[in-house]
Amino acid sequence: MNVDEYLLDESTGATMRSIAFGHALDALSLLFGEPEALQVHQATRRTKIRNTDSDTLVPMTAADQVWFSGRTPAGAVLTGHYRGGLWRGTNLMWEILGTEGELRVTAPTGHVQVQPLEISGGRGEDAVLQELMVPASYVRVQGIDPIQQSAAFIVAHTYDQPLSDLRDGTSVVPSWNHAVCRHISIDPTS
Repeated sequence: MNVDEYLLDESTGATMRSIAFGHALDALSLLFGEPEALQVHQATRRTKIRNTDSDTLVPMTAADQVWFSGRTPAGAVLTGHYRGGLWRGTNLMWEILGTEGELRVTAPTGHVQVQPLEISGGRGEDAVLQELMVPASYVRVQGIDPIQQSAAFIVAHTYDQPLSDLRDGTSVVPSWNHAVCRHISIDPTS
């Protein structure tokens, strides 16, 4: 079984739900707090998928559709749908609709943790959303362009936080206990 086929097999535990969707839900929980009354559902709509290395159809038992609903600790409603594959349109879109304005986060793939995100927003009388720039103070690793060198930028920032935790005695990086809680929260059978 090659790596791609391994990720298509529900029994391995390494699936779109447990990896990509788990990271996306983690990002939401870091922004809004741990979801309450969370319900996660899944479906496998494509039971065979083409292995591009061998040009053969291989079985898929892992979910290619995951949807959820819940609430933030402040009571806001959360709903979402995560789907497998790449599409011609937007592959990641979060809309955050508040009483004072809106935010939209988009990206070319659904992997929120490994790509630059485009953020736009509007508030008050704004008729359209405007692109929002990430403040320079959020760039902790200097000398890497966040867009032109996005992969290096993401990796550098990923390693910067554990280093800061070790150096400063903080614990910002999620723990194993956090990972266990996340996996329990995304298990559609729980």
